[in-house]
Amino acid sequence: MCIDVSYLPSVLLLSCRLWLRPTQKRQTSIQPQGKHATWNESFHLPVEVVTQQKLVVVLLDHDTIGSDDELGRLVVDMNAYIAWYKA
Repeated sequence: MCIDVSYLPSVLLLSCRLWLRPTQKRQTSIQPQGKHATWNESFHLPVEVVTQQKLVVVLLDHDTIGSDDELGRLVVDMNAYIAWYKA
């Protein structure tokens, strides 16, 4: 999964939030590499009815003062993902 961040300066602190249901939000660690940030993290997200759920990944800049700003959002329809994976 990719979110294009080539336009971002290299000095940003970035993190991601991801969920299948809003009550199950998980957050990655904060990465200081800006647009070159990589995460090697895994999360367990319980799936109830996979064909009716969407995985949401939100890229955020990490602000030390104030709230974090959303920089990008990726929504994966799990039904489409399963079809792609099985092909």
